Amino acid sequence: MSFSNIIQKKYKILLPFSFLYKLGIRFHHFLYSVGIKKPYSTSLPTICVGNLSVGGTGKTPMVEKLISLLKSDFSIAVISRGYHRKSKGLVIADTNTTVDDLGDEPYQYFSKFKNIQLAVAEKRVEAIQYFEKKGGVDVIILDDALQHLAILPGYTILLTKYNNPFYQDYYLPAGELRDLKKNYTKANIIVVTKCPQTLTTIESDKIIQNIRPQSHQKIFFASLEYAPLKSLFEQQHIVVSKKIILVTGIAHAQPIVEYLKDHFELIHHFNFSDHHPFSMEDIKNIIAKWEQDYTIVATEKDATKLLPFKKELKDFPVFMLPVTHKILFEKEKSFQKEINNYIQDCN
Repeated sequence: MSFSNIIQKKYKILLPFSFLYKLGIRFHHFLYSVGIKKPYSTSLPTICVGNLSVGGTGKTPMVEKLISLLKSDFSIAVISRGYHRKSKGLVIADTNTTVDDLGDEPYQYFSKFKNIQLAVAEKRVEAIQYFEKKGGVDVIILDDALQHLAILPGYTILLTKYNNPFYQDYYLPAGELRDLKKNYTKANIIVVTKCPQTLTTIESDKIIQNIRPQSHQKIFFASLEYAPLKSLFEQQHIVVSKKIILVTGIAHAQPIVEYLKDHFELIHHFNFSDHHPFSMEDIKNIIAKWEQDYTIVATEKDATKLLPFKKELKDFPVFMLPVTHKILFEKEKSFQKEINNYIQDCN
């Protein structure tokens, strides 16, 4: 039996569970559509970054891209669920909060961008109400909030992967969809992420035809762009060697693996699950793989969770790999204009 047939058989076995999952999603949306539950709306400009599938579409670099585009002109607050954090309830980030308090991605935002405000909360309405009462916020960015129907965002950016767009995906657990396909119509912008930089207009036009955008929707295409490796503990005297030990705890690590293989010799890949909380045992295993001419490389998100182990790792060459979205076909300015126009229209 070929690999493709095995996959198809697996899908057929799981499809009944996917059908039940889809029914559950429909019921959740039904409660809001008939008014049994009502979403909260704020007068503050609110940009939701989300997807229809489970992780791996590039939400974190998209949130960072928005912060970078807006930080010079606006006071920004970021609100996140804070997955796998050890705290509960509403937490407002300050100089004393840790990655355990916020979760890996929110801690990354707050550490990287010094002038933003940030809150995590299971009930993100509480975070919005906090910033409304506090004042001094020009725009709110909602991280991974498309399925959080308790909030009605003013503007939505939907991300979908080039190699597995939502229109050809299955519902969980047979596929990766966690929301109804038709909810793509909620988005103001759809960004097809993780595209090859060699993407042609013929290919992009075919994807647009398959998406079938509504009249109010703009579609952009983006590839991942990697910055030079950065020392985690700012040890300027340590140089990067060509032999790499990679540490990832993200949904889809393959693009990073491919990038590093093109530029380095990948010796070993510690491929943990998404949001994996590192333990002392993990650190010991990583160190055990290290040799004199090796460099340890982690994603930015995973690097935040390595910081508590500075005592164990400070004498090793540990680097993080920054990544961002590059809007293709020279449409960076068009993308920024769409965002700015929304915020200006709110004022």
